[in-house]
Amino acid sequence: MRRFSMICLAVLAALLLGSGALWWWATGRVAAETELWVAARRSEGWRVAMGAPEREGWPLSAHIRLRDVVLHAPVPAPVGMDFGAGEVTIGVAFLHPRTLQIRPQGTQHVRVGAGPDLGFTTVSHVFTTELSDEAPSQDANVAIEGLLMQAPGAAGPLSVGHILARITMSGAAMPQLALKAERIGLPASPVATALGAGIDSMMLDAALTGDIATTLSAWRDSQGSLAVRQFSLDWGRLSVKATADLRLDARMQPSGRADASLVGVGETMDALSKAGLILPRAAMAAKAVLALLERPQPNGPAVVQLPLTLDNRTLQLGRIPLAQMPDIAW
Repeated sequence: MRRFSMICLAVLAALLLGSGALWWWATGRVAAETELWVAARRSEGWRVAMGAPEREGWPLSAHIRLRDVVLHAPVPAPVGMDFGAGEVTIGVAFLHPRTLQIRPQGTQHVRVGAGPDLGFTTVSHVFTTELSDEAPSQDANVAIEGLLMQAPGAAGPLSVGHILARITMSGAAMPQLALKAERIGLPASPVATALGAGIDSMMLDAALTGDIATTLSAWRDSQGSLAVRQFSLDWGRLSVKATADLRLDARMQPSGRADASLVGVGETMDALSKAGLILPRAAMAAKAVLALLERPQPNGPAVVQLPLTLDNRTLQLGRIPLAQMPDIAW
């Protein structure tokens, strides 16, 4: 019996030693691949700063922890994008060794171009991508739970209960984004008071064409476009479904067309009028015009069909001008 116990202890010690060696090798490989990625991005003009990698995760996973991570991506120029996080863990779980996990943690921030620096926190935030023998896939899944973001000057935070997105970059003719967000809590505003403080759900399925790797003007010159293949929004009694095709014109201003289907337009106009956001007479006129565009449905409320175009900064409903859009200075 004693000899059997000694054999079991020896086997256990060998397993622990082997798993420790595997963990040490795997975390070293993750750290080395991360350094290669950083070097490649810096050669493309990115600015990358982060602390030294710290190994962790044994015995179930091989991760490194990076502190004070700051990324500046210069594309698409001249806009660029900045991202920062207090901590980021990168690695794999031994039960799923082909799935790379990237988890930003702590206070994070993002800024696009000269826009505001948006700070946010999440309960859970993970990027996953599949690994191959050559390199990580450019496709990624993003799952976020409990996002809380405070925009400068906003009367309260923006919250999102659940976000699920898939970004497809490889093996397709154009980059694609599929995104769904649920339980969106809005900052206090007159519109939120009128329509509801929360958006039940929002869904977007979009794709880019053209050269997006350099500048916005190069993207425009390559006949680049943003194809919104499906968009939906459920906000109180208002339900929106739309498709769109957008691009930049010769003056670098957005242009294109969209087709939207709306349910609950009459109730929405009444709510906006009651909140004092539009005059009662204007609400009645809008309801009368939109009633002409209603299409009855056999098993549901009537749907308002809106063919919209944006040309020379003028938003039009069919041939009727609706609004003059502001000039965007990129």
